[in-house]
Amino acid sequence: MTDFCRPNLSPATRAARKLIIGSILLIYGFILLFDNIGILPPIVKLIFFSWQMVLILLGLLTVVSHRGSISGLILIAIGVFFILPRLFNVPYNFTQIFWPFLLILLGFLILFRRNSNVHHSPRHHWEPSGDYAGNVPGVNNSNDYIDVATIFGGNKQVIISKQFKGGKITCIFGGAEIDFSQAQLADGIQVVDMVCVFGGASLIVPPDWEVRTEVVSILGGFADKRHAIPGMHDQNKILLIKGVTFFGGGEIKSYK
Repeated sequence: MTDFCRPNLSPATRAARKLIIGSILLIYGFILLFDNIGILPPIVKLIFFSWQMVLILLGLLTVVSHRGSISGLILIAIGVFFILPRLFNVPYNFTQIFWPFLLILLGFLILFRRNSNVHHSPRHHWEPSGDYAGNVPGVNNSNDYIDVATIFGGNKQVIISKQFKGGKITCIFGGAEIDFSQAQLADGIQVVDMVCVFGGASLIVPPDWEVRTEVVSILGGFADKRHAIPGMHDQNKILLIKGVTFFGGGEIKSYK
C-alpha cells in the first residue's frame, strides 16, 4: 500500500501529492453531494466511480510521487483506454483493439526504459542484462544498480554488490529470478522499479532486509512470502519495490 506521508519525499513532491489528494477528495465530495440532492447526471457517477478511474488516479499519484515512473504511466494509459467507451459513442467493438493497444504500449515501454538512465553515477556504468529472447543462465552481478529486461525468455542473476542502490526489472512474457542473498544494501531507501506484463519476477532477499512494496496488481499478484523475524530488520537500509503487474506477478522470498 502506498504511504502518502513517506518522509523521504521532497517538499515539492509532498506539496504536489497534497494538492492532488485534496483535489480528489473535493471532487468526489461534490459528486456525492450533487448525487444525493438529485442534480448529478448519471454518466458522471458512472465514470468517476469506476475501476478505470481508480487506475487513472493511482497512476497519477504514482507519477507525482516518483517522477518519470513508467508504472504510473501504464496505469493511466490502461484506465484511459477502457474509460473511452463510456465517454464517446464508439461505432465498433472497442475491445477489439485492446491487444494492438497493448503491443503499442509495450513497444513504447521497451524503448523508453532502454534509453532512459534513472541513475546517473560517474563511477558506475552498467549494460542492460538479459535478452529479448531465450534463457539466460545465472550470472554474478557486482553492479550497484541493475537493469534487467526479460522478454519472451528468462533471466537469473546473483547480485553480489555490497552497496546495492536499486534499479529496474522488466518482465514481458518472461520471467526473472534476482538473488540478493549475497548482497548488501546501501544506506537509505533503495528503489527497484518493476513492471511485469504476462510475466513474473522472483526476488530472493536476506531475511534481515527491510523490504517495502508499492506494487499495483491488475489481474495478477505480488506477495512477500518471507517469514517475519522481529527485531532483525535494519531500519536505516530499506529496499522499496514499486511498480505494476498486469496479467503477471511476483514474489519476495528468503532462503531461511
